Amino acid sequence: MCMDPGTPGDAKQIASSYEIDATLSYACTRTGFKPTGPENYTCEYNNNAAVWSDNLDNVLPTCEDIQKPIYNACQAERQTAFKMQYAYFNVPTFSDNFAIKSVYTIGFASPGDVLTSDEEVTYTANDFNGNSATCSIYIVVSERAKPMADCPSKKIISVVDRIETVYYVSDWKTQFYQEVDAHTTELLSIVPESVTSYVSKIGASEEIVVTIGFTDGANVGEEAQCKFRVFYEADACFEECLFSDSFATTDCVDAAGGGLECTRTCSDGYVFGNGGTSKTFICSSPNTWDFDKADPTDRYCLLIQNADDTIDVQVFYNYDFLNHNCFGNFFNKVIGELSTFE
Repeated sequence: MCMDPGTPGDAKQIASSYEIDATLSYACTRTGFKPTGPENYTCEYNNNAAVWSDNLDNVLPTCEDIQKPIYNACQAERQTAFKMQYAYFNVPTFSDNFAIKSVYTIGFASPGDVLTSDEEVTYTANDFNGNSATCSIYIVVSERAKPMADCPSKKIISVVDRIETVYYVSDWKTQFYQEVDAHTTELLSIVPESVTSYVSKIGASEEIVVTIGFTDGANVGEEAQCKFRVFYEADACFEECLFSDSFATTDCVDAAGGGLECTRTCSDGYVFGNGGTSKTFICSSPNTWDFDKADPTDRYCLLIQNADDTIDVQVFYNYDFLNHNCFGNFFNKVIGELSTFE
């Protein structure tokens, strides 16, 4: 059986017995303190003696403060002040489960200062055991002259079918401005108020102009605008998304999985770069065409040109027989290379 190892003055001992293999632990009586050392000690039989693990018989744990200081009135949200006007914010207060050793500040702004630019003030409190807590206050300094408009950077509308769909701009955002202290901001107008999507708009865009204004406060009547563009993108296969060719006709049929197969036939007197008169382009859902993989000369119908050039061929025979038709073979090779010539 182990001996009672003792108990630190600011802790209590938790043990059911001191028998071999029994366990013992300590709990600090002060809030925010924790015993040093392992969580549990075990009574062990070593060298013909019953002893506690981790040298507990000789070294008792101590209660260590592990709790950080806490603060009140820390304004974590951004504070707003007007340029060349007094800035008011709350300086946080700190408390600790044991005692506050020091509080230091980084930043130059104090409540009641006149600010000309954004400021950040950081307060850090330390206790006597190395624990610390930090409160940062960020003051955004803005001009009083204009309200703060807030438009999205852009809006993308996906066109998925041929049905015309109306979208109301006011549904895209809860409000198109940021609140400014001491003022009431309202939405005055959106031009246009709605947009309509349809296939012919794919690839196009249009501008939205939002106007807001102060309806109360020192700068009542001041207005501001923000603008953004609405872009229309295909999210399905449409014949209109296939590049145009003035010298061909196009016939498209639906394919499996929402795809599209478009056969393009050249007009009389025109051929593709490979000599063919028709070619099929395939679109896979949602809007992936295969024409990007084709040789550029094979995408468009080209005019068949009549060559006026004369090719002189000189044949030199280095062998003793003259029955090989080199001129004919070379002529056939040239004809094969010039598929768009007659």
